[in-house]
Amino acid sequence: MSKFPNEAALADFVANKLEQEHYQVSREVTMYPRRRVDILAKKPEKNIVVQVKLHERGISDDISKSEAFLVLPEVDLVYIAAPKLHLSDHLMGFAKRLGVGVIGVTEQGIEWLIEGEKWGQARLSIGASYKGEVHVGEIFEIKLSAHNSGGKIARSVSFMYVPAYPFRLPKGENNRRFVKQLEPAEKVEVAFKIKVQSDAVPKEYPLYTRITAERLGPHEDVFRIKVQPPKT
Repeated sequence: MSKFPNEAALADFVANKLEQEHYQVSREVTMYPRRRVDILAKKPEKNIVVQVKLHERGISDDISKSEAFLVLPEVDLVYIAAPKLHLSDHLMGFAKRLGVGVIGVTEQGIEWLIEGEKWGQARLSIGASYKGEVHVGEIFEIKLSAHNSGGKIARSVSFMYVPAYPFRLPKGENNRRFVKQLEPAEKVEVAFKIKVQSDAVPKEYPLYTRITAERLGPHEDVFRIKVQPPKT
């Protein structure tokens, strides 16, 4: 296409047309973690990544790499923009199977040929492993796990328990654990050591836990743990 001497000129043209459609457009954006996008176009409740390709040989590669953007929680849709004359039926079908949208570019403007598909948000499935009975003065362990069964990355996953009577922190231990992110289908387990106070009255007590992640609601649990007299 003689109007576009290089890929940068094509990207500028597409960005201009998106602005005309009332998108807030940014060019050459680096998204976490170090993933460069040609165009980030925003509307309320809608963030679109647009990768621009001038030549046919790069289109298939960008379609296949689109998953790296679709799993990002701040990205709703991913599109490939390329000259319409390079968009074969094979490439269009490939994009559609992966949920990638396609924008055809002509010298007159852009055409939304295939709608992009949203991937499901991150979703944490929570598990726990602990002793139902412990003894006064004992140090025991509780394990909390989170499995991301959604379609997006879960970021800033935090695990904690409340060190309330008769449960307290052993020396050198912490009641919080932090995981930077969980990819889709990834699972993580963290362990906490907890001490039963030496003056605890033997009976059943609640142990409160809380798991949170960016953009997701908190998950809170109460575990009933029976405290027995000290081992003799």
